[in-house]
Amino acid sequence: SYLLACPVEMVHLILACLSQADLGAICLVDKVLHTLAEPFLYSTIRFTWWTGAEQAPQITSLLRSILARPELAAHIRTVSITRDPFSSQRCRGETPRILVCLSPS
Repeated sequence: SYLLACPVEMVHLILACLSQADLGAICLVDKVLHTLAEPFLYSTIRFTWWTGAEQAPQITSLLRSILARPELAAHIRTVSITRDPFSSQRCRGETPRILVCLSPS
């Protein structure tokens, strides 16, 4: 990969500019890129919840990943959970329920 031929500092600058989707894709390329991109992937966590439970599975998936690999939590710098502005009148201040079933597996 041409990217890996660059100095690590330059690769970090490039990774810092990528979207979460792009970082996720980079993590799937190979082990070296996964190791370099994973801290950027987990550095900023953003969720927008709706009046339905549409986003709960993604939050649950994140929590399970962190429980399975606690070292991922060290990469998190920002967590943002907001609600859909178009559903704000219907929500009336309700917060989403996030159910996480912890099993000893």
